[in-house]
Amino acid sequence: MDVLGCDRTLEDDIEASQRFSTFCKAVSSLPVKCRRVFMLKKVYGFSHAEIAEQLNISEKTVERHISKGMARCYEYIEKQQLVQEKSAVKRKANPKTALRD
Repeated sequence: MDVLGCDRTLEDDIEASQRFSTFCKAVSSLPVKCRRVFMLKKVYGFSHAEIAEQLNISEKTVERHISKGMARCYEYIEKQQLVQEKSAVKRKANPKTALRD
């Protein structure tokens, strides 16, 4: 156990930071209205009714935006993971190119 009583390593912290960064980029890639609803729900914890009232849309529209946001974020993150895995495989196959990346 370390001095602070935390079993996390530097690698854990870096990985968590990278995952958070990827999530932020995924959210940023959402269409504006979808992103606004998604952020109000997932970041600020507003209820569907509160979001609907604030944005002057129906609760059904709020639900659709949240659902679309979740699906698109998931797809974005999956795509980024595939790109990273392919890059790692490429570097292992040809270590000389790793110096150029």
